[in-house]
Amino acid sequence: MAGDQQHQHAEGLSAICHVRPSTPMELMDRAFLVVRARFPQFLLLGFLFALPEFAATVLFTYIHGVPDDSELAQQFLGWLSAAFLLQQLPNAVVILLAIQAFMFPRRPIRLVPLTRAALINLPLLILTRILAFIILFLLANILLGALGGELGSPGSLLGLFVASWVGAALAYLFLMWMLMPPVALIESRGFFRGLGRSVELMKQRFRAGWPGDLPVVRLLGILLVPGIGILLGQLVVQGTSYALTGTNAFFGPTTPTVFLISAGVNFITKMSVECWMYVAVALLYLECRMRREGLDLQVRLLQRQGSAAGDNVLAGL
Repeated sequence: MAGDQQHQHAEGLSAICHVRPSTPMELMDRAFLVVRARFPQFLLLGFLFALPEFAATVLFTYIHGVPDDSELAQQFLGWLSAAFLLQQLPNAVVILLAIQAFMFPRRPIRLVPLTRAALINLPLLILTRILAFIILFLLANILLGALGGELGSPGSLLGLFVASWVGAALAYLFLMWMLMPPVALIESRGFFRGLGRSVELMKQRFRAGWPGDLPVVRLLGILLVPGIGILLGQLVVQGTSYALTGTNAFFGPTTPTVFLISAGVNFITKMSVECWMYVAVALLYLECRMRREGLDLQVRLLQRQGSAAGDNVLAGL
C-alpha cells in the first residue's frame, strides 16, 4: 500500500479516480502531470517531432542559403513539406502516449507498441491534416482575392465586414477541427467522418447555465500556452537580429546566422510547448467523450473486470 501511494504521488495521477470529467484548470494541470509522469518518453518524442523541420532548415541554409527570394522560398517550402510528413509519426505517438498514460498511469508503457499502433492509422492522420490545410488555405485565398478587388478598396466598409466574418469563420473551423488527429488515430475515421466527429464533440456544452464551459473555450486556454512560448521565442529572435544586424528579422534582411537562430528557437518551442499542446488536445478529446459517452465509466468497467482489452490503447475507445 505504501509503495502504491508513493508511486501515485510520483506519477501525480491515481489509478482510476482521476479518469473523470474535469474543470478547465484541472484539464491543463492534468496535461502537465501526464508529461511529468512520462517525461523521458515525451522528451524523446518531442525531439523527434521537432527534428525534421530543424534539420531541413539547417541543411537548406547550408546548401542554398537563406530563402530570401521567391524561387528559393518555393524550394524551401518543398523541404518543409517533406519535414511535415516526417513529423506525423512522432506526433501520433505523442497523442497515443498521452491517452495511454492518462487512462492507465500505473501501467508500464513502451514506445515500440505505441508506434505500431500509430502506424495503423497514420495514413488517415496525414490525409486528414493535408485536406484540412488545403480547405483552410483555399478559403483564406478566396478571402484575400475578394479583398484584393473592389471589396478591398480603401475605406470599403463592406470589405472590412467581409474580412471580419470570413476571418472569424476560418478561426472557428480551425478550432472545431482540432480534435481530428485523435479521432483519426483512435476511431479510424477518414477526413469527412473525422471532421464531423470533431465538430460533434466540440459543439457540446459541458454544464448547463455555464456559457463559458465549452470545449472550444478550453481549447483556447490550451492554445494560449504555445502562443506564449512562440511569442517569447520571437522576442529572442528579434532581439538577436537587432543586436547583430540592427534590423528587424520580419522586415529587414535576414542573415544566415539569424535565420538559423530562429530555427533553433523554433526547435525548442516545438519540442516543448507544442508537444505539450498535443497532449492537452488528446486529453480534451477524452474529456469530450467522457461528457458525451461516459468513456470514464467504460474504462472503470474494463479495469474492474481485469479485461485484457484494457491493455490496448485502442481497445474500448
